[in-house]
Amino acid sequence: SYLDLFMLTFYEEEDRIGIFTIMSFISSVIIIPYKALMRISGALVADYWKQKNMKELQRIYQRTSLMSMMAGVFIFLGIWINRENLLSLMQGGDYRPGLLVLLILGMAKVFDMTAGLNGIILNTSRKYIYDTRFQLALIGVGIGTNLWLIPLYGIYGAASATAISLISINMARILAVWFLYKLQPFAWPMLTIVLTGLGAMGLVELIPQLPLIIDLPLRSFIFALIFGGIMLKLEVSKDVNEYVAKLAKQFGLAAWVNPFLKNKIEK
Repeated sequence: SYLDLFMLTFYEEEDRIGIFTIMSFISSVIIIPYKALMRISGALVADYWKQKNMKELQRIYQRTSLMSMMAGVFIFLGIWINRENLLSLMQGGDYRPGLLVLLILGMAKVFDMTAGLNGIILNTSRKYIYDTRFQLALIGVGIGTNLWLIPLYGIYGAASATAISLISINMARILAVWFLYKLQPFAWPMLTIVLTGLGAMGLVELIPQLPLIIDLPLRSFIFALIFGGIMLKLEVSKDVNEYVAKLAKQFGLAAWVNPFLKNKIEK
């Protein structure tokens, strides 16, 4: 997890390493919902293997990937549209060079989330040895890409090496699960998530920069309203809609949420 940071210490100055570390920690916020979802789903995957229920395995694979991608895109773009506010909160140096690091790592984390349960599916199957081999290969990929890219591009090389490593192991797992078990995580609604996220971001980017105390909540609210409203209205993920409806009913917000739901919340 910290290979990039460790190898940076041999090539970069302390201030650049500090910038990379901060942006790396910020990007790690993106995967918090994903980690929680993986803990919940792991036991279900193992149980489906025990039952040899491939239909439910495929279903949970796609459902969790869809929910993870939605959460990842929402959080990542929510951070990105507030990048100027983020920089204004950081004192004691120029952190603007770290924005490209945040962009690279953020996109890699979203892809990692979209890949879903591939690692858990492999590790709980009879072919678990494949994932062990992938992990060993990942060490070589990580060291090799860092040695290659850090001397050339510094902190951007370290971020790119991490992204390449994350994408490589997830692609290996996705292909292995597909060839071994004919299971895959992708679904057409994922395209809707990406296009909606980019569209909402584009609209929010048109807002002129305002004082921090106004800009941060305003920009975040408008993005959440556009992205969240479209996701709910199109019912991209039934699980997300059901969860939002449950929370809205619990906190007495049915009147606010009902316009976005196909299945209205009963009072």
